[in-house]
Amino acid sequence: MKHRHTPYNTGKVLIGMRWQPPPHKMTPEEEFIQGVLLGYPMPLFNLRRLARALFYAILFFLFLSVSLKGVSHARPPV
Repeated sequence: MKHRHTPYNTGKVLIGMRWQPPPHKMTPEEEFIQGVLLGYPMPLFNLRRLARALFYAILFFLFLSVSLKGVSHARPPV
């Protein structure tokens, strides 16, 4: 049997002209981002995860600034 691509022209109408494949199931990350963009309230476990990520990001930049501060104020060799 020959595979026919959509749209299939019967001579009078085009069959399947507006057919689109069904969308894939959203992942939890996609649902979270969609909910935030639409203004839905965030579940508590997502707030904890966001707070933990923010804490570690601030801690990382704090240590980075302290380590770069020690390097940038070094005296040139005499």
